[in-house]
Amino acid sequence: MKLRTRPLLAALAVAGVTAAGLVGTTATAPAAEAAAPTTIRVIQHNTDQHKDRFQQVVRDLEQGRADVATMQEVCQSWVKDLKKKHKGWTVSYHEQTSNDRCPAGKGNVAIRPGKGSIFAEAYKVPGEGKTFGLACVVFGFGGHRTHACSTHLSTYDTNAAVVRRGETERIKAITNAWIDAQDAVIVAGDLNSQPTSTELDPLYMYPQARSEGRFVEAGQLPKGRMKRVGPDTHRKGKIDYVFFSENHTPLGAGGKLVQDPTTGHKILRVTTTLR
Repeated sequence: MKLRTRPLLAALAVAGVTAAGLVGTTATAPAAEAAAPTTIRVIQHNTDQHKDRFQQVVRDLEQGRADVATMQEVCQSWVKDLKKKHKGWTVSYHEQTSNDRCPAGKGNVAIRPGKGSIFAEAYKVPGEGKTFGLACVVFGFGGHRTHACSTHLSTYDTNAAVVRRGETERIKAITNAWIDAQDAVIVAGDLNSQPTSTELDPLYMYPQARSEGRFVEAGQLPKGRMKRVGPDTHRKGKIDYVFFSENHTPLGAGGKLVQDPTTGHKILRVTTTLR
């Protein structure tokens, strides 16, 4: 199936996201790749600013072990080096803050080892004095225009749950336009929230009695469970997620979730299908 090519900004304008006051950068999405597979493999990881863990994920992409990766707490300098090394890759970076380990800045990155376009937004939601936001790569996959986005939600504010709810509402506003256009959407990251927390209601589609979103999470896919489930990803519990838009990855799509242990956040490896 050949994808419709149109600017992302136009899709956002239709949904009124621009009117919501979001500021970002966009590029025209590519056409679908010929004979692309329907099985998609995603790696999600918060590196905790450990370069060796960033490099491990990059090696997996280089060796063809994943189709797309999302990471958080990535130093801007690492991203610059990656772009120089892999000029044919699509890399989207959203800077969140700077610190001693990453003086030039650190943030979220989404990486597609191949052609595509990028999208980045800063949430207009105050949080910790940082600029929380979304970094996305857009590419043709299995006959679908696909958006894979990396994000990191607030944790240290005294009203952190309220702030995170505002951030997930922004994610919903941005991605609704893409889902309405029948695109496939993946949102992954360190969300600093437990599965049953209300701040994740704008993302989860199930259970339907309380959920407001349009996504199925990786932990629900292996057994097709409506319950918000999944193994712990950190000593604080399950706080790292990979969400797939239900329009192309329904609850019954099936999937596999594997976690590699580290000293901090586990590396999530998810395999499922786009339909």
